[in-house]
Amino acid sequence: MKTKNIPQILPVFCRGIQPWILAVTLSTTIASNALASTPTTDEIGVTQAPLSAKTTLNVAYYVPSGCHHRAILMVFASKNRDYKAFRDESIPLAQESCSVLFAPEFSLNAYPPRAYQRGGFPENPEAPSPARLVIPLEEWAKRFILDTSLPVILIGHSAGAQFLNRVAAYTIGSENGIILMNPGSTVEPSFDIAVPYGFGGEWSALEASRALKAYLARPVFFLLGSEDTKTASFSGNAQAEVMAEGTNRLQRGSNTFAVGRSLARKNGASFNWRIAIVPNVGHDDALMLSSPVLEQTVAAIINRGSLR
Repeated sequence: MKTKNIPQILPVFCRGIQPWILAVTLSTTIASNALASTPTTDEIGVTQAPLSAKTTLNVAYYVPSGCHHRAILMVFASKNRDYKAFRDESIPLAQESCSVLFAPEFSLNAYPPRAYQRGGFPENPEAPSPARLVIPLEEWAKRFILDTSLPVILIGHSAGAQFLNRVAAYTIGSENGIILMNPGSTVEPSFDIAVPYGFGGEWSALEASRALKAYLARPVFFLLGSEDTKTASFSGNAQAEVMAEGTNRLQRGSNTFAVGRSLARKNGASFNWRIAIVPNVGHDDALMLSSPVLEQTVAAIINRGSLR
């Protein structure tokens, strides 16, 4: 085996201070047993993932060739739910990182905004949250590629990022990274804000406290476009809840990160969030997916994950 130090540089932005640079030097062990053989031809297609007796999802996939696979990337589409297009836009990232790519379909008919953008929370005991399908999806993906050792990275933009934010806040998983790009709303680390925008009203005080602590400890990465500053409208009671987080997506993501960091410091809690600004990009999934900042973030997660 060979061991080498790889510096990873991510721009970081926090409310109330100027952008600064977080330099992470990762000691990466590169092993030759990632796969028994290297694929010689790219594979692309759509298949079905049976996740339970009642739930099967369509999944678009891409398997790169010519390299030993280093990770599983699972990407979650924006508001239009075009999972095939989202897979296609993510292929260059999968090629660069030599990752197997999956894009599950959460159709608008089967998963309206409450079930997707808000993750199905508050949860109906008779209809478990769609956010709880992510762990079975990850397990299915590992079986699909016959490799349980690869790190798993979840990536969502806009509506998909809102979904993954609820996954990070309200479920328990072992992903190596959850990347939230330009979420329209976020989950505030607060007991004073009701689920699905905070931790109030859904569980007992002890359960909520444990969930919030786990949320702060998860590897959550906020990637925010510097030009994503338009004010968006939300339906019903959501308008007031979301506007309380900030008037635009850049503010909301930055504010939620700052609140989480402050709370973790105050309570001496583990805090594994990161935040980076993607320069000169607005609310555009294609530009976010092709940004060097996302590429660097994925590389850093993979390198860190290899040490586990």
